Order: sequence, then C-alpha cells, then structure tokens
Amino acid sequence: AGFISEWWPTSNRNAGRLRVGMGGRLPSESAPQEPRTYGLTLKERGVAFRSLTEAIDTTTAHGEFLFNLFGSLAQYERALIRERITAGLAAARRRGRKGGRPPSINSETVEQIIAALDGGASKASVCRTFRVPRSTLLDTLERAGWAGVGAGAQSAGSIASKRVTRSEKLARST
Repeated sequence: AGFISEWWPTSNRNAGRLRVGMGGRLPSESAPQEPRTYGLTLKERGVAFRSLTEAIDTTTAHGEFLFNLFGSLAQYERALIRERITAGLAAARRRGRKGGRPPSINSETVEQIIAALDGGASKASVCRTFRVPRSTLLDTLERAGWAGVGAGAQSAGSIASKRVTRSEKLARST
C-alpha cells in the first residue's frame, strides 16, 4: 500500500492532483465509490493520473492507453495465477495429497478414544489420558460420527439434529 504525500487543487473546481508514494495504489473506477461521488467515474469528475517515475499521464491518449494496458496485464496475470493454483491443487489431489492442516489426532488414536468413551470413560478423563484439548476432542468426535455411548450406528445426520448450541447449554444450566 502506498501513501498520499500531497494533494492540491487545480484550476478546475472539480479536479485536483494527488501524489502517491512508491508502491502506491489508487482505487479502480469499478471499485465501490463513496456516496459523495454521486455515481460519477473518476474521469467524469476530472481526475487524472500522472506518474512521477514512468511516462504515464492519463490526460493524454497515450497515457490513458498505457494505464489501461497495464491494468489489463495485471488482471490477466492474476487470472493466470488463479488457474495455476487450481491446476496444482487438482494435480496434488490426484496424487493423493490433501491440503490443509494435518489432523491433530490420528485415526488410530481416535479409535482408542471412541473405545474408551464407549467403555464408560468421561470426556474429561479421555482428554487427560490422551493429552487432547476438549474442543479438539469434540470436533474430532463430530467428524468421526460418534453419537455417544450406546448410540450404536446412528447416522451423522441424527448427530446434527441433537447438537446443542452454547446458548441452549447456558439456558439449561441456569
């Protein structure tokens, strides 16, 4: 992001000059505008851009062309990057790679935890035994589809219907 170092009005009442420092960016004309612009584009308001380091001056036809050309090239490059990222992720999935953070509890430990809970152990004791935070345990059990002791082979859909929100828990405890 850049910085605004100077702003001074010109002879035109609606126009002015804005100096943007190194690496600065100006909002595009298609970006949402503030209400005081009354829907006018920057060009309609008499705003022009002149680079201090490059030969770009949007008050001339050549400068406006270069400004639009650079904007189009930047948009094209961004689209290429997006396509490459998507293709790379798809190729990784085909190779059996899965993105994202690795699970904090492996599948073997999850089976042991479920066996302990089905055996009557409390969630607090399971958390202490396996050194797992309670929130991680609850998230893992939800992903594994564990419905609770004696629930048998209930579907994951029935788990969601039994989910209790924090506000419901607070209301029950009072």
